[in-house]
Amino acid sequence: MTGRLTTVDEKPDTPSYPLILLPTSFALEETTKYRPHAAVDDATREIGAAIGVAITGSVLAAAYGHGIDPVAPMIPEPARAAVQDSLAAAIQVAEHAGPQGEQLAELAQNAFLDGLQQASWAVAAILLVGALISAFWPPRRS
Repeated sequence: MTGRLTTVDEKPDTPSYPLILLPTSFALEETTKYRPHAAVDDATREIGAAIGVAITGSVLAAAYGHGIDPVAPMIPEPARAAVQDSLAAAIQVAEHAGPQGEQLAELAQNAFLDGLQQASWAVAAILLVGALISAFWPPRRS
């Protein structure tokens, strides 16, 4: 239901099932699973998500900046900071840059995709380490 209410620039083939499945799965959870330490579980999950977003964003930003650095000196100063800052800004600058704009847009997109790939690999490595720790370090029984 939530997915059908969000219509901002939504294409007809945009999948909205994630917005339906998540609340449904919460509603179907058994109430007997609620424990006194559920708040600790929630806090741990939220902190883990925040750290994951921070790591992903940091790796992505560093890799994007590294990919843009070779052409940064060729970009005039008012636009240089914007191009180094974000892909969206680089695309806007490229639209007004004339014939070299296509090259700038392609370079910025490639830098962003390379950064996204590096960030994904970093998160995958962290998840693998966490899975190995969980597999070989059994929980204590009380």
